[in-house]
Amino acid sequence: MRETHRTDVHATPAPPTDRATLARAAYAAYETGDRAAMEALVADDLRFWSPADDGIDRAAYFARCWPNHEQLAAFRLIRLVPSGDEVLVTYEAERTDGSRFRNTEVLTFAGDRLITRVGQLAELAQLSVRSLQRTFAEYVGAGPKWVIQRCRLHDVARRVAADETIDWADLALELGFADQAHLIRAFTATVGTSPAAYAREVHREDLEPSGE
Repeated sequence: MRETHRTDVHATPAPPTDRATLARAAYAAYETGDRAAMEALVADDLRFWSPADDGIDRAAYFARCWPNHEQLAAFRLIRLVPSGDEVLVTYEAERTDGSRFRNTEVLTFAGDRLITRVGQLAELAQLSVRSLQRTFAEYVGAGPKWVIQRCRLHDVARRVAADETIDWADLALELGFADQAHLIRAFTATVGTSPAAYAREVHREDLEPSGE
């Protein structure tokens, strides 16, 4: 199964028509090792998720992830789908040793709103739902429904970590869940704990002394 990342990439709201341009610029900066260009693109409150990185901040991203650009020779963008304040990107990367891999990332800009239905994504990509499913199976290794679900749950975790006052029923409807119970079941099944327990753990860790 391919890795799926989510990155909050830009602090200043930009018109939706500029999202794709900004996404292309971010990949070009990574490909060429232009750190100044990347620093100008990413938000001060950047959060980056991957299977190995759980919402790391800007400093950790540049310390841990940015040096990996030296191992990559090129990016080929296969699909780039803007949706409001997000851009869904599938790319093929070539390493300096000639090997290649494919990956899908969701870049989130200020004021993010999520795609909540496969049909929405199919319409934006100008594909039938079946064609979209085949494309995801080939390039991502998971279906679009799974990817969208992960993105929605990342958004829930982000809001909980930000200590936002959350109306769970309203949030469930906003993110396309049937109801509050549906959201809680999905979150618990994926994260391994309920949203309420996750919130307590996150904020308990914030309050613990550093041990210095």
